[in-house]
Amino acid sequence: MFHFFDVIDSTNTEASRLLEAAQTSGKGFLSCHKDVVWALSQTAGRGRLGRSFFSPESGVYFSLIFCPEKTSEDFDPAIYTSVASVAVCRSLKKLYNKDSTIKWVNDVYVNEKKVCGILTEGKIDTEKNIIGALVIGIGINIYTPKEKFPEEIRNRAGSVLESEKESNNVTPEDLVREIVSCACKIYENSELLESTMQEYKDRSNLIGKKITVTPVIEQNEGRYEALVKDITQRARLVVQLEDGSIRELSSGEVSLHM
Repeated sequence: MFHFFDVIDSTNTEASRLLEAAQTSGKGFLSCHKDVVWALSQTAGRGRLGRSFFSPESGVYFSLIFCPEKTSEDFDPAIYTSVASVAVCRSLKKLYNKDSTIKWVNDVYVNEKKVCGILTEGKIDTEKNIIGALVIGIGINIYTPKEKFPEEIRNRAGSVLESEKESNNVTPEDLVREIVSCACKIYENSELLESTMQEYKDRSNLIGKKITVTPVIEQNEGRYEALVKDITQRARLVVQLEDGSIRELSSGEVSLHM
């Protein structure tokens, strides 16, 4: 089911409200499986690490509710985020003929500018005490003039289209449905995961480049520099430190050296 709003606080927040209502009523999370909450703008969009997410009217913002068969022990948000990233890239190519790359772990770039961010959140089924549903939030800037971006992100944020004329009569709903269809096809067929993760790696704009890593979990460790060597099938970023040692990162912030 599609739940459409012209304006909403946050599609992820609304998806969470739907899941809470389903659980309270006794219907359960499965009654919301593959529901989509989408809007043309958000007043309180959320990104990773609690950051706000710029959500102007010229974009599309949606959250897919997906109930995986696997238990909490198998749940890995990085995998679902990676698959969603590939689905976005494929859809931008199919509908707009736009090439795109992925910045680990959740950002899609067009013409070296960030045009999409993805936030995956797990929701606990209190009866089973496991993660019973995922909310996969995707925000895409379709077309916004550079001067309308907040100054603090103006140099790194961009739009899928250079002008509204490039839309090729593709509607926001067309884009949402294409991405959801592509992502769900992969989520529901494990045989597609290996090739999808290879595509995720092939689309990386970090491999072979020097980055600065800001740890998230290991708060006792400061920022450090590293060379990106690989991305694993589990969406781990493999980096080489200045002393030659190798690490696999499952979380954290990375920025390219300029």
